[in-house]
Amino acid sequence: MLIKNSLVMVTILVSFMPTVSHSKTNQANVQVDSYELGQNQAQAITETTIQLTQEDIAIAKSYKLSVKEMKRYKYLVEYTPRKFWSPNIDPITLLGIEARNVNEQLKYATKWIELEKEREIKEIAFDDFKNELVTKMFPNSFAGKSYREIMNGDQKGFQTMLASFQSSRTVLFVDAANCNVSCKTYAKRTINSSGSTNQLDIYFLNAESDSVIQQLANDLSIPEGRVISGTITIQHDMGNYNQLRVPNKQLPIGIIQTRSGQEGLSYE
Repeated sequence: MLIKNSLVMVTILVSFMPTVSHSKTNQANVQVDSYELGQNQAQAITETTIQLTQEDIAIAKSYKLSVKEMKRYKYLVEYTPRKFWSPNIDPITLLGIEARNVNEQLKYATKWIELEKEREIKEIAFDDFKNELVTKMFPNSFAGKSYREIMNGDQKGFQTMLASFQSSRTVLFVDAANCNVSCKTYAKRTINSSGSTNQLDIYFLNAESDSVIQQLANDLSIPEGRVISGTITIQHDMGNYNQLRVPNKQLPIGIIQTRSGQEGLSYE
């Protein structure tokens, strides 16, 4: 009996022995993780501790930004969601988007406008220089002359602007931002119908950049040789389309000027 009772007592004691709680174990792990995270945070990169390279400093100088501003830009573009949302965004635009107050918005918006104005002045100056040079190299080219000068001038003026071997001039206007299949078909027919005795000047509207025009020119298979010689010119439209004196203006549209008159080009 004593042995039996002893076994019962041992069983009871074992059943009441404390066990390790899983919740306490999880809490301990969380505490360890929190401690490690705290240690990592102490070493985390911030806007003030981020390091700039010589390239970063050069970029900051070109955008007229301080070292502090460049550090903020680099932090935003490398260590925030902007790294994935806007990987190639420029410093001024990003700092303006992530502005912390109205004063910063005004500051970076002003900087953006000033830089854009500088860019446009430089590009226009270079474009004018190119046109002047083309005029010297190819005296009978239409480069540098406005649509009004050429299409609305007198007959004598039109004749003097054509090379001796040319009998007509065609002006083609294309919407670079919305040139679909039918647009490209029309443009290609106009280009292909422009023979060696015809001067062809192509104006692109709504082109965001020269690269857009270049891509569309490639799509239209514009003869490179004729562009080099100046018998075909490619350029941004600077308001010439708005000066058209023809009914039912639309895009694309081609107009041919011969020594006897002017008419629109249409294709079935």
